[in-house]
Amino acid sequence: ERGTLVQDFTTIREFAPRARLVVVGYPRLFPPHQEDVVQARCLPWLSDAKRIVLNKLDENLNKAIAAAAAEAGDDYADVTEALAGHEMCTKRPWIVTVSTQKQELGHPVTAGQTGIAKLVFGRLLGLLGG
Repeated sequence: ERGTLVQDFTTIREFAPRARLVVVGYPRLFPPHQEDVVQARCLPWLSDAKRIVLNKLDENLNKAIAAAAAEAGDDYADVTEALAGHEMCTKRPWIVTVSTQKQELGHPVTAGQTGIAKLVFGRLLGLLGG
């Protein structure tokens, strides 16, 4: 809930009043186009309709996080495109595919973390005037 996020961000700043809080969103986990879904193990469950709904949920979550950060007076780093071309179920995903049944399930691998870090670093540079 957005109100809970605002309160959480406000509480963080109360404990670190001189800190500048930069809230990081979520990368898009599924490809934007159905033709980019190539892994056979994904095709049975990742229909076009499900992919669209999942990407819309991600978009709405990021909008809520960004709005909460703004309401709390904090900054937001958009990493939606961090995995672009390498989303789950693509030819070379930068995320652990859902069907692998591991604890890392759905989390970015090293290349995905690097993609996220680059976008966050760019946002930080922008905020610092670099």
